[in-house]
Amino acid sequence: MEAQVPYQAVDTVLIATIVSMFIPLGVNFVTKYTASDGLKAVINIVGVCLISVVTLWINPSDVPITWQLCLNTFLASFATSFVAYKGLWKPTGVSGTIAAKTADFGIGSPPTMQTSDKGAEDSNLTPAPQPVDAHPDSANLNEGDVQTIIAEQPNEADE
Repeated sequence: MEAQVPYQAVDTVLIATIVSMFIPLGVNFVTKYTASDGLKAVINIVGVCLISVVTLWINPSDVPITWQLCLNTFLASFATSFVAYKGLWKPTGVSGTIAAKTADFGIGSPPTMQTSDKGAEDSNLTPAPQPVDAHPDSANLNEGDVQTIIAEQPNEADE
């Protein structure tokens, strides 16, 4: 006969920690691809706070909720969220895949510059001007040609 663990014995901090592993994926889902890292960090912290509060609120045990328990739950959840993002979701590419598939969904700043190739509505965009001293064939050069052009340039010290 198997021993069953009563529902009250499940640790509140453990539940919050497990759920907080998936907060970075939720952050990538609710923010645009171009959202700043600062905005994503704030949304991550808000998500960790919400998970901590909800987990403590639905806590079935008779353990009193103290500020130490709240702080412990938040810190454990925040550390888990950070480590899960840096050690699991980002290196495996899952985070980037979700961000790319939901690139235009959610909150965050729109792209600062769009070209006609990226679906810009303004067709009057012009390419960036070439520097005055640019070589006319610079678009068709390989590395050896660049070294030759650099050698042909007059040295300012010689003048």
